[in-house]
Amino acid sequence: DSTNIAACYRLSFEAHFRLVLPALGELRVREATVPVVDAFLTALQLKKGTATVKTARTVVSGVLGYAVRQGALDTNPIRETTRIEGRRKKSPRSLTREERVQWLARLESDEKAVRWDLPDLSRFMLATGVRIGEALAVYWSEVDLDEGLVEVDHNVVRVKGKGLIRKSTKTQYGERTLPLPSWAVDMLRQRHTLAGEPSDGPVFPDSLGGLRDPSNM
Repeated sequence: DSTNIAACYRLSFEAHFRLVLPALGELRVREATVPVVDAFLTALQLKKGTATVKTARTVVSGVLGYAVRQGALDTNPIRETTRIEGRRKKSPRSLTREERVQWLARLESDEKAVRWDLPDLSRFMLATGVRIGEALAVYWSEVDLDEGLVEVDHNVVRVKGKGLIRKSTKTQYGERTLPLPSWAVDMLRQRHTLAGEPSDGPVFPDSLGGLRDPSNM
């Protein structure tokens, strides 16, 4: 009961002084009540990330667990503290019209971006909202230019020993048929004509006509 937290802390978690000691190091073991420890973790989360707070919680739990094993405490108060939740992520937002225009203009003016076929790929992704791996997995057989529709039910992934493959999304959410705005239909129709009206194959192929790797696009 007379042993302070700093002494126990040094025995078990020498490497984490800076996280816990300034706030709790001078407390007696029995002064580390649930409200005290909870207030410390809450204050720490306002300054640090969730991962850091969880590390601090683990450190304090180890210290107080050691105190329980030595008979200085009956129970570990860390178990009754508030659950640590990650901060809510910011909601995604769409690009504004001005941002879209600026983005496409910059791509069109960049020789390397044009050579890598990035402007049309960006337009397709803006038109559909699909992920890059899904966009690269779309085959011409899944595009209906007359109806202005595209089927999205595959993703491009790299498999060890096989290379790039089209993998089915396998989920009801992943498999969907999306309407295309008229400007996207015009873009795809032009690509189809320039490609020699292919019967099938990727809409956005690599230089050899095969699948492109999403990780280096």
